Amino acid sequence: MTLKTKIPTVLAAAGLMTTVFAGAATTADAAAKPTYVECGAAHKVTKKMCAVFKAADKASRAGGYHWDRTGRCKSADRLNWHPSGRACDLIYGKLGSPAKQGNLKDGNKLVKWLVAHHSKYSLHHVIWQSRIYSGGNWKARPYPCKGVTDCHKDHVHVATVS
Repeated sequence: MTLKTKIPTVLAAAGLMTTVFAGAATTADAAAKPTYVECGAAHKVTKKMCAVFKAADKASRAGGYHWDRTGRCKSADRLNWHPSGRACDLIYGKLGSPAKQGNLKDGNKLVKWLVAHHSKYSLHHVIWQSRIYSGGNWKARPYPCKGVTDCHKDHVHVATVS
């Protein structure tokens, strides 16, 4: 068994697979070479990521809870979500500083919208404020992390299945 297959197996046995790797190393989706599209501020991402990015942009502007700036979409990351163009970070406030007051409320509104529309946009997971939403019931669970940015306290992380 290689390290690439052993880590997900150990994490799954501990009940952490969906919170840390979410199957990225084991699904055919992650292995398939994605097709990228140009998507405005998100730049080159997958078609599904572009669809959710544009829909969230429209809904958050209409609802008055739009993010301050777009962070990493297709960029380097220790996991494959961002490099594969399947994830974007939507920043509230200043990167590296926890979202507070209005930014915190706005991020909460965006997460509520994303969770409500997870099926429509084929979302794999959403992370915000040390909580991850994914799986069958899309209820918030603790997200194991350390630090403001790693714990997603300054940005909403949204990822699609492909």
